[in-house]
Amino acid sequence: MADNQNTDLIARKVPYSMEAEQSVLGSVLINPECINDIAGFLQEGDFYVPEHARIFVAMQELFLESKNIDLVTLLNTIVARNIYDEEKAKRYLKLIAETVPSARNVRDYARIVKEKSILRKLIDASETIAESAYTAQGDVSVILDNAERTIYDIADRSQSKGFVHIRDLILKTYDHLKILETDPESLTGVKTGFSSLDRILVGMGKSDLILVGARPGMGKTSFALNIAANVARNSQKGESKRAVCIFSLEMSNEQLANRMLCSEALIDSYKMRTGQLDDDDWTKLASASGSLSGCDIYIDDTPNITVTS
Repeated sequence: MADNQNTDLIARKVPYSMEAEQSVLGSVLINPECINDIAGFLQEGDFYVPEHARIFVAMQELFLESKNIDLVTLLNTIVARNIYDEEKAKRYLKLIAETVPSARNVRDYARIVKEKSILRKLIDASETIAESAYTAQGDVSVILDNAERTIYDIADRSQSKGFVHIRDLILKTYDHLKILETDPESLTGVKTGFSSLDRILVGMGKSDLILVGARPGMGKTSFALNIAANVARNSQKGESKRAVCIFSLEMSNEQLANRMLCSEALIDSYKMRTGQLDDDDWTKLASASGSLSGCDIYIDDTPNITVTS
């Protein structure tokens, strides 16, 4: 039984696609402008074949220097960097140029390369997690937390990708600016619902960490809840419906819901706490309840919650 398991492990192949990697390089070679289509998405470390990674870097640098990417310029760069000798470089560049029929599918080729890269990272992470479990060094909760974080990082394609070279970021910036030039609204951040704040922030962008600070009792929680309600409500009008999640370590979910109702209905919180509501208040409360109930707002009041949990 053990021998069969060992044989299976030996027979396993590292996930990668030679054809996809060649097709990405071939696409850029026959249409250099398509490098914008994969800017920021595909990076040097995503290629399994080292020579492919180095050729991709050479292409990026030629593009950023506003130099033509063709057989002559790329050949000269490859030979100068000792990636291949001149004869082998000529043959290989001709091969990858002929491998891809069209550069229109470069995103699909890049996606395959990226997925194989993620699978390789998952294998490495799994081996690290298994080693930690076998050695059992440290508290089990810490080992479990580290394992969860490692897998989450791979799924999020963030920390697991490591350092990002400045050329990748510049290419992504170029692509971002081109989109802004033709469709500026498509890349603006999520609006808070407070026009003055939105003018400063240009909306809340992806990966933004925005801290709200003030003295106790100044309304930080109410302000954050107002933003959450505005985002959830306004997204109902667009094509994509946004879900808003609220995590509270201090107040219960009932208390937060109560505050949101007060704010939405414009009812004094004291009247809500004491139940001293008149007919007009009940009418406002019914309208606010209907508005908020139609929004995708979720509240988690789990105490001592952590980022990974």
